[in-house]
Amino acid sequence: MLPFVYEIIWFWSHNMAEKCVGIVTNLLIKTVEIRNDTNLALLSYRPSPLACGYSPAELLVERKLRKRFPDYWTALMYVMVVVVVLLMQISN
Repeated sequence: MLPFVYEIIWFWSHNMAEKCVGIVTNLLIKTVEIRNDTNLALLSYRPSPLACGYSPAELLVERKLRKRFPDYWTALMYVMVVVVVLLMQISN
């Protein structure tokens, strides 16, 4: 019974590793196609969260990582605040 459980855990973790390799490969291909910096692409991928809310790097070092670039939702909220402020200034 124990070897079967070990094989399931190994299979699951192996699939996660293959998924990570595929994501990084696609990320590098896209950055080369648009002639962008691959180091910045990997640096922005490093703190990207999983379904649990933490990135693998954060789970490894057990602390919150700083991001070089703001994430999508932070940038979107910033743009929305700027638009609301501009609309309020125009209406007054």
